[in-house]
Amino acid sequence: MAAVKARQQFGTLLNEVDLKGTQVVIERDGKPMAVMISYRQYDAWFKEREKSFERLETVSEAVAKKLKAKGKTQQDLFELVDEAVASTRKRKKRK
Repeated sequence: MAAVKARQQFGTLLNEVDLKGTQVVIERDGKPMAVMISYRQYDAWFKEREKSFERLETVSEAVAKKLKAKGKTQQDLFELVDEAVASTRKRKKRK
């Protein structure tokens, strides 16, 4: 939806987003600039994001322990990850 139209219909959009769960992409000159979602949707997304970060932290701590036990550092791991990413990107380019 164009930004001008969204501004003109802001109250109506708020009701649609809140009551119907409508998601509105607001554009300027055809370029997406913002998204309007209900607070319930935002809150659910934010809580899931927090859970994801907590899981990531748990995995990170477990990996750090295993690295230390093998005499490796996080830098060693980062280098391996960089190599794996580069290798994957090369394979995708060949396809």
